[in-house]
Amino acid sequence: MRLETGVVTCGARLAAVTNNDVIIGRVFDDQNYGGSSFTITGSHPCKNGNGRDFGVQLAKYGWANRISSLQAWGNCWLNLYSGPNYNGDHDGEFKADTPYVGPLMDKRTQSIGFD
Repeated sequence: MRLETGVVTCGARLAAVTNNDVIIGRVFDDQNYGGSSFTITGSHPCKNGNGRDFGVQLAKYGWANRISSLQAWGNCWLNLYSGPNYNGDHDGEFKADTPYVGPLMDKRTQSIGFD
């Protein structure tokens, strides 16, 4: 899913990502990167330390309350929120591959901020 446009490409391979897209994160249904995955792209890498570069509301894409593991890419730090619009319980900044997001956010994430 490309954040700027909201366009979702189902079953796309990484090779299908255009040259202008940067993968900024991938989330998984299960621990240890198992189950279905959802890849999120943006127009540029994150700039760390300047506030939120991107954000996604997971309900729009059928991914609310599903995440158990994640991968942070594109220099992004992922912040998970239990509510929509970056509200509710919060955990992060996840800066690297995370095989388990922990009990606070496991299957409870509704929005993600990419910093």
